[in-house]
Amino acid sequence: MTVILNPDISIIIPVYNGAGTIKQAIASCLAQTYENFEIIIVDNASTDNTKEIVSSFNSEKVKYFYTDQKGRSNARNIGLQKAKGEWIQFLDADDLLDENKLTSGMKILKSNSSCDAVQCSTEYVKNGKVINNLEPYCNEDVYDNLLVGNTIPINSILLRKSKCSLFPQGMEYCEDWVFWIESLLDCHICFDKSLSGAKVIVHEANTMSNIQKMKFYELEVLLKYRNKKIHFKKSLLRDIKIIKRYAEYLLFADKSNAFIDSNANKYLYLKTLKSICRITVIRNYLKRKIGEKNKQNVYQ
Repeated sequence: MTVILNPDISIIIPVYNGAGTIKQAIASCLAQTYENFEIIIVDNASTDNTKEIVSSFNSEKVKYFYTDQKGRSNARNIGLQKAKGEWIQFLDADDLLDENKLTSGMKILKSNSSCDAVQCSTEYVKNGKVINNLEPYCNEDVYDNLLVGNTIPINSILLRKSKCSLFPQGMEYCEDWVFWIESLLDCHICFDKSLSGAKVIVHEANTMSNIQKMKFYELEVLLKYRNKKIHFKKSLLRDIKIIKRYAEYLLFADKSNAFIDSNANKYLYLKTLKSICRITVIRNYLKRKIGEKNKQNVYQ
């Protein structure tokens, strides 16, 4: 077999105990109509037979690396360090790429020399059926939108490696959101709404505790980048989301978060909210209403 020494694209797949899904993820990469790419599998301390499944692929494109340090951020950072391609494509170990994802992306990038990234649409699939198709925000406010919420699924973008920052360590959720905020500043992003190139496989609903934990991490990100200036309407939407997330933090957090506490104290409207949430009647009402939402697994 001919070893690919200079791949155009590096597909980075972090995996932890992914024996049930990693085979399909790798197969979707090897089925790409674009040929010049490598697949970097970073196994962060799996205890199942993930390694054996990866090794079963007889392809010079597939490269396996093991680390005993857990965490998606660490695994993706290792992948970035190992990547030889000019372009980076991320893929979660339980998701898939459409066979034309790389061909379509590279066609757009080659026809737009100033483009640093291309984002396609993303399908969300549950039990074999498409339940949602998320199109990219194709407008000049793409970065402002990103400062309000994570508008970019991790599998949807093909990004120039030289623009990639590192993923933050120690975050269980929203680490990809921080990566996009840091990496896409001053990037020229192209869009492909015509192709649903990324396919997210939706599993059983997250538990209530996981949804709440995700919201706390989202609050951290919103507060971290609160001082980045954006359009007034977007700034208002961001503050509304911060108020909602901070209220849930005050009502449901089982332990304090030093970063959230110190940053929230910088803003009068959050200090006022904290005082309001101490009023028993209001506190009980909000806990009941928000709890009902979480039981429905509504993330909003």
